Amino acid sequence: MESAPRLAAALLVPVAVALAVVAALGDATAAHLAHAGGIGVVAAIVAGRLLARAAHRPLHALRTHLEAVGRGESPPSLPPSSGEAAEIAACAARLCRTHEEREATLQRERDALAQVLDRMAEGVMVVARDGRVARTNPAIERLVPRLADESQPTPGEATGSHEVQLACSRAITTGQVQEARLTTDGGRTLLVTAAPAGGGAVVVFHDITEMHRALEVRRDFVANASHELKTPVAAILGGAETLANGGLADPVAAARFTDTIHRHAKRLARLIDDLLALSRLEAGTTVERRPVALAEVVAEVCDLMEEPFRTAGVALTWHADPDLPPWRGDRRSVEEILTNLLDNARAYTPKGGEVEVRVTRTADGLALAVGDTGIGIGADHLDRIFERFYRVDPARSRAAGGTGLGLALVKHLVESLGGRIEVASEVGVGSTFTVELPGDEGWGVGGGGRTALRAERM
Repeated sequence: MESAPRLAAALLVPVAVALAVVAALGDATAAHLAHAGGIGVVAAIVAGRLLARAAHRPLHALRTHLEAVGRGESPPSLPPSSGEAAEIAACAARLCRTHEEREATLQRERDALAQVLDRMAEGVMVVARDGRVARTNPAIERLVPRLADESQPTPGEATGSHEVQLACSRAITTGQVQEARLTTDGGRTLLVTAAPAGGGAVVVFHDITEMHRALEVRRDFVANASHELKTPVAAILGGAETLANGGLADPVAAARFTDTIHRHAKRLARLIDDLLALSRLEAGTTVERRPVALAEVVAEVCDLMEEPFRTAGVALTWHADPDLPPWRGDRRSVEEILTNLLDNARAYTPKGGEVEVRVTRTADGLALAVGDTGIGIGADHLDRIFERFYRVDPARSRAAGGTGLGLALVKHLVESLGGRIEVASEVGVGSTFTVELPGDEGWGVGGGGRTALRAERM
């Protein structure tokens, strides 16, 4: 080190000065030499300490600077220095800048990762090496509310599911992705995927409730459609075979089987027409809007339905506000909506009952209500009555010739017009279906396209 020669020189100077003084005396004795040597040694020690302290000062400042950097604090500035101390200080400054840049980069990456996790729709749970939850995002706290009640729980404790705990443990021990299913207390269905990461695991919770429900509806639809199609096809086939095997020879039997074939063929045709109509509506068929006199439409449909209601022994009446302005919409859609609602009311209203249709003006448009004094609908059925082929009383509906698609068609037609349908019912008292149709700008429309259920009686 270049400070070593300086220190040696500093130590020799006092000794040399002392010896020079003794030599100048000329008659120096041994005592004089000893005193001079002692003075030189003492002077050398004092000078050495002073020089060592001066050399140590920049190193001490450098150590204080580095310790502050290590603690993440703002470091004090380094004093000016020269030689090796200056080189070490410059190297330390470069290391500190590099450290700060890396820390800033890591912080930005952590912030970006935190934002991604916080904004994910899927719930995320990070499991540490010890098998306990180290971090979660807001989505999982909404999906699994009980997680907020636990402090550093295991995945099983956080979700209340042994299957989730087993999937996480296997992911950590085997290093392979594992899957599990979880049904929450709120009835949500979650697909849980656990992937090994950093000695622990990252667990992602996908909400597949709607997908699971759609699959169930699809399975129900296929089963129900097959059943609905099988009945008329079997009746037509049986009647045709009977006639082909000699039934035509008996006029009475031939008339009966011909009537059976005709009746079930008509039912099959209605079923196919309804399915095609539903398919067109779900495909987003554009509705043409023209001025429609809704009171006239109601009057015409009720006149056409008068005979079937008279045959069923059910009274049908209708009322409309006298000052109804023309409504812009699709006339055919309104006719189908009202026809299906009246068919449904007639099918579920016993003989001697009443069905009433009302058309009223609202702040946003028009309200078309169909109320009956029928058997009513239980609360457990209200959420499903607009599903395809769903029947509250299958035997009564089939006896009335229904296809099971009427209310599903009504809902889709109402939504295609930008309106909403609401139903209120009480078992043994009756039901009321209310269709709210939005008007144009002159009506002060605030927006349409909603679907809801509301309890109300006419």
